[in-house]
Amino acid sequence: MRTNMANSSYPPTHIPIDSLSNYQRHMKIGRYMTCMGESTDSSRDKCSCKGWRPNSANGIGCIDLCICGHKLGLHGNVDDIYGEDFFKLLNIANQIDKYLENQGKLLDFDYVDKFVQKMRDQMASITNVTKEYHHIICHKEPVNEHVDINEINNWDHTFIFKEEREDNIRWKIINNDGTRENLFLLTGVKELISTALPKMPAEYIARVVYNHNHYSLVIIKDPNKVIGGICYRPFIERNFIEIVFFAVHGDHQDNGYGRRLMNRLKHFMRDVVKIKYMLVYADESAIGFFRKIGFTTNITLEKVIWKGYIKDYSKAKLMQSTFIAKINYAKTKEILARQKQAIKEKIAQTIKPPIIHQGLECFKNGAKSIDPMSVPGIKESGWTLELEKRAKESVKYRADYLVMLKIMEDLENHKSAWPFRLPVDPITVPDYYDIIKDPMDFSTVRKYMENNRYLTLKEFAIDVQKIWDNCKYYNTKETYYYKSAETMEKFFMDLLLENVASPNSNSTNNTNNAINNNNGSGSSTTTLPVSFPQPAPRSPSNSTVPTEYSSTNTLTPGVYDILYELVQKRITTFTYLKQAHEGRIHWFNTVCLSKEDLGMVYENVRMKKRTGNFFILGASLAPILDITNPQDYVKALNVMLQEFEYHTNEHAKQKVKMFFRKSKMVKDEDASFQESGEYTYLFVPNIPFDLDYFQTFYTLCDILVDVYNKLLVGTANMLSPTFTESVMKVDTKFKKIIALVAKEIDSLARNTIKEELKSIDPMVMSGSGSSVGSSKNSIISNGSTIIGNEIWDGGWNAINSINS
Repeated sequence: MRTNMANSSYPPTHIPIDSLSNYQRHMKIGRYMTCMGESTDSSRDKCSCKGWRPNSANGIGCIDLCICGHKLGLHGNVDDIYGEDFFKLLNIANQIDKYLENQGKLLDFDYVDKFVQKMRDQMASITNVTKEYHHIICHKEPVNEHVDINEINNWDHTFIFKEEREDNIRWKIINNDGTRENLFLLTGVKELISTALPKMPAEYIARVVYNHNHYSLVIIKDPNKVIGGICYRPFIERNFIEIVFFAVHGDHQDNGYGRRLMNRLKHFMRDVVKIKYMLVYADESAIGFFRKIGFTTNITLEKVIWKGYIKDYSKAKLMQSTFIAKINYAKTKEILARQKQAIKEKIAQTIKPPIIHQGLECFKNGAKSIDPMSVPGIKESGWTLELEKRAKESVKYRADYLVMLKIMEDLENHKSAWPFRLPVDPITVPDYYDIIKDPMDFSTVRKYMENNRYLTLKEFAIDVQKIWDNCKYYNTKETYYYKSAETMEKFFMDLLLENVASPNSNSTNNTNNAINNNNGSGSSTTTLPVSFPQPAPRSPSNSTVPTEYSSTNTLTPGVYDILYELVQKRITTFTYLKQAHEGRIHWFNTVCLSKEDLGMVYENVRMKKRTGNFFILGASLAPILDITNPQDYVKALNVMLQEFEYHTNEHAKQKVKMFFRKSKMVKDEDASFQESGEYTYLFVPNIPFDLDYFQTFYTLCDILVDVYNKLLVGTANMLSPTFTESVMKVDTKFKKIIALVAKEIDSLARNTIKEELKSIDPMVMSGSGSSVGSSKNSIISNGSTIIGNEIWDGGWNAINSINS
């Protein structure tokens, strides 16, 4: 059935998705979604309509009605879909529209082929899981029916019993469904979490709490005050949920609400939603609490199930809770108390009655001392002189150990400490151990401390000083790592002086003999409790490798600022190029180049191969944007770009053709796609029609903007040297691809300038006479001349930034 565009008001494909109204977006999605309305046929429960088709007989005013008689919103229940799922459906629907337009079938609402059906099935799979869970949590009890929570779940804590009986608190699972009540409660959740986690960015908390894919189980104290909540995201098809935030108001933390919240969530997930696992990232201060409520650091859930789906935190520990079918989580406290009592009773049955020995009589006869082993009961107790000796030795250096512990904690928390936390990776820095024969780092010092290797503070200080000496020996003075070592060395000296001079430190007795230590400059000395050996001078080197290396260490804020500046620069470039290719008039090198001007250079026939490559690149990047873990995201970009380079190489021996193949997670970055004959991330479809170069290129620019924006998401605490190097590799490869277009436009702009100047006045080209300046200024703004070469600073600066 073909429908007139004027009557249907169906949006054409050249209009960007961002410019569509909500109704037009619903039209695109509803067209390919099954109708959920009731059937007029008594033999069917649901309508048999496979997708919204405008009823042209009703005219423009009734376009909302399908020919099946149901409204647009009932097709796939599109009005109830929002968030990430909505935009996934919209993007798929838009792909189908473009395909149909090229087939000349955009307005044929009855046309279906294998490709269209495949994409429809994909849309249906997206909505099934979301609707199932949303239906569960949106089920409401009758308004007038009182539900006695204590009767259903005999929870622990009598304080909560009392409040629930008096109806002072209530429980609710909420989500950003757009209703006024839930938005009000979600704001309460956001404020609660922001108070509990003051160091967590408020924007990130708001983005998670208000996200349509996240839900919150909350405790509400009348009238509408949120006093506790768990924010989580369910992955029903993967059989686990992720706990994102968990907080209880400070005034109510001793009343059992935290344990009650978790027990209630476990009960709901296991018995109602039918989920078996729960994952959470806990920092050091929260690990103990989560252990008490049934979490463990032993992750039995396969990594392939959760990796890339939950957010990774570098300074937190992943913990898992597995729901056991036979446990009543409502009575865990009572069950544990009974088990403890049973154990005590069992122990009491096995313990022998205490034996009371007679007092010693030998001292009445004038004895000064006796052999301790001859005292009745001593030998049977297991005590020996050796144990006594060890105990005294332990006390002897206990004070030094406490000083070492405090110094190490202060060193590790310093903002410049990240290069020194773990040993240098010999794979990343191959020559390091050839030059540094006695390496040292914080983790090694910690290990020696735990093994009681340092009996004095002097031994400890010598090893710590070795860290700074090695760094300055390997790196040159102008490097970041050398400067970090100097900063940490000064900080370490201050800590030593502060702790050794402290009146509470008993370690002073071991370090009274201070020795003047030359710092290598030949002029200044520092009085220290210990002396440190200095390495022999080393010839200058261009090496900029850190002394200690870790993939999870946090860099200083300056590194993130550099990344942010790089991302903004690239986005400016892509946006400028996109606008020019969309047909908006732009200035390059102060020359106005319209789409028609660019069209003379970029003809579809000539650009066919490049257009196809740009399409492949854009199509391959889209699924990678769904990867949530920053490290996996950058890793996937590197692998895909490597595959893209291989595919576009004319001299490659093979070209892998993969028709509509879905991406899969790579297990080994070094896996050779040349050998396997398959691409991991590169998506190479068979396109049965010619693509438009301009549409393909500005769409690619849009995707690249999203790619670079995502480099800033969740990476502030993950910018290790390895991660930063990977990002720079990605940037270099993208820059190589886009620089070709930038150079071509630059050349076109410069040639246009020369032609215009020739047509104005021959005197301009000869460089003589005062008319040069006036003629130039009549057509060119912001111009400057450097030794006869005309250089203009205008809009083209944005393009030239691609080479910086």
